[in-house]
Amino acid sequence: MWDFLITDGMVVDGSGGPARVADVAIQGDRISAVAERLPPESARVHIDAAHHTVCPGFIDIHTHSDLAVLRWPRGDSKLAQGVTTETIGNCGFSPFPISADRVDENVELMVGVGSGQMTPTWDDLASYERALVSNGTALNVAALVGHGALRTATMGFDARPAEAHELSEMVRHLERALDQGAVGMSTGRTYVPSRYGSDEEIVELAGVLRRRNALYATHSTDGPGFESYESSLETAYRSGVKLQHSHAAINNPALWGRASDVLAMFEQASAAGVDVAYDVYPYDASSTLLLSFVPDWAQRGGWEEMRQRLSDDAAFRLAEAEFSEGFFGGIAWHWDRIIVCACPGAPELVGRSISEIAEDRRQPGVRAALELCVEYGPQLMVVMFYRSADDVAEFVGHDLATLGSDGLAYPIDMPAGFRPHPRSFGAHARLLARYVRESSRLTLERAISMMTSQPAARLGIVDRGRLEQGLAADVVVFDPAAVTDTATFADPCQRAIGVRDVFVNGKHAIAAGVTTGALGGRLVRPRSW
Repeated sequence: MWDFLITDGMVVDGSGGPARVADVAIQGDRISAVAERLPPESARVHIDAAHHTVCPGFIDIHTHSDLAVLRWPRGDSKLAQGVTTETIGNCGFSPFPISADRVDENVELMVGVGSGQMTPTWDDLASYERALVSNGTALNVAALVGHGALRTATMGFDARPAEAHELSEMVRHLERALDQGAVGMSTGRTYVPSRYGSDEEIVELAGVLRRRNALYATHSTDGPGFESYESSLETAYRSGVKLQHSHAAINNPALWGRASDVLAMFEQASAAGVDVAYDVYPYDASSTLLLSFVPDWAQRGGWEEMRQRLSDDAAFRLAEAEFSEGFFGGIAWHWDRIIVCACPGAPELVGRSISEIAEDRRQPGVRAALELCVEYGPQLMVVMFYRSADDVAEFVGHDLATLGSDGLAYPIDMPAGFRPHPRSFGAHARLLARYVRESSRLTLERAISMMTSQPAARLGIVDRGRLEQGLAADVVVFDPAAVTDTATFADPCQRAIGVRDVFVNGKHAIAAGVTTGALGGRLVRPRSW
């Protein structure tokens, strides 16, 4: 007797192959059968999926749910879209490793991922997993270890390249995380302290990943041109590592329309034998810490040291002069395009542009922005409207693309005054609505493969990402005619619609459109396990 039998659905198995009408049986935490006709009387629960698509659970290859899955274990914003696995540890941030004498630094580091402050009860991936299991989670978690966390555990926020013994210590921490089930390492080379690492340091760590066949995911260095792509590809060429370039986009309005030039760089690397792909989310705005654009020297030692340093008027004026030159090496500031989306210390700022705040303060935009960074540091998150929808569509449509939301698993009922980027609530549903149903830029089969089997392959996870007998029972049933995002920039905490049923390791997490509260998630490991 099967636990669940899903019948008469249009099965898209994640492989990229054509859809077909079939039944799917679930027993325990595994898919028991996928066949044209299975007897409904052989199941405890029968689910009629006529006029619906049945596919593997979506694997979000780029998230910042590191603490969110502990703080809000139901995973509402992601489950509602059909996401069953969150990849944490991106952009150089991860909640491990933690050295006993540098706990406070890791806490400060992790404030920047958007889940607020949390005191860790863990120090490595193994103890983080124990906290995850003890707490329970609706979503699976695949874990990268962040380069910023490696540096924090080893040398805090020191603004210098690692010395030989410090690099050896980082290698030790990285190897331990890989031994415990990490799928790879990420960098956040525009964020402190990952940005302080040298190219040689990154290549050395990438060599560890290559020897373990683990993934290197990078939020790379940035500049006004295509420096980020050149940097990440250079690391891959030098080290031979498997490269995942994080959130591909063109953030300089002067270069809008040149996505094809970037794609040609990836294609050339792939043709040369580099194992390369990228992730993208389907929005023409990004979200980040405003603090990340403050000059390196000012951020040395962390936020509190920065506050003290910039309390000196001469130091503040110097930082202001550098800040005014633009971001990423010279992209012009447009303060009306930069909107505060989170600031627990000053919720009244949320929803307001930097230009509006500057006007209230009777200050130039650059001074107001820098003062906000000094006052609120990693608490202050902004949305930046610096992308072109045409470029986004071109990145989405390429064969090397995977979908990574760059978001978090939030509750739907977040408190008033919190206005995160809508990607956390809508990225996967938006892909299906905007790029499959409305524009036909992607076939349904291709869209599902870039959310299932392709990210699974990048992460080295062999038991998920496809609907196949014997694999993990992460399964989604959705209405292809209705699935869509409802989250907007003005009102982002809105549940996606059209996903009817979600199973996570065989647990019925969403049943007939209603979240059940089932906590069936677990840490998922790469093929070496």
